[in-house]
Amino acid sequence: MSIGKGNPIKIFYHIRNRILLIKRNGTGLQLFLFMVYMLIVIFPFNVIKHLVKLEFDKLKYFLKGTINGVLASRFSNNYYLGIKS
Repeated sequence: MSIGKGNPIKIFYHIRNRILLIKRNGTGLQLFLFMVYMLIVIFPFNVIKHLVKLEFDKLKYFLKGTINGVLASRFSNNYYLGIKS
């Protein structure tokens, strides 16, 4: 099943899984470099892009996915914290 391009749920899982992947499989240095890259490049770019296009629902799910990925425990099997609209 395909979610479709630009779907807010796809945005949530894409950013969340990006963070979880590096947290689970990366070394300390890789995690640090990824978080710096995320903070300097990925986060501002996506926030500005969604604000300029007035895509507030996509921005909301981008922020939720980012928070979910950052706050999830590195060793937990239960990463899902819920995404209520």
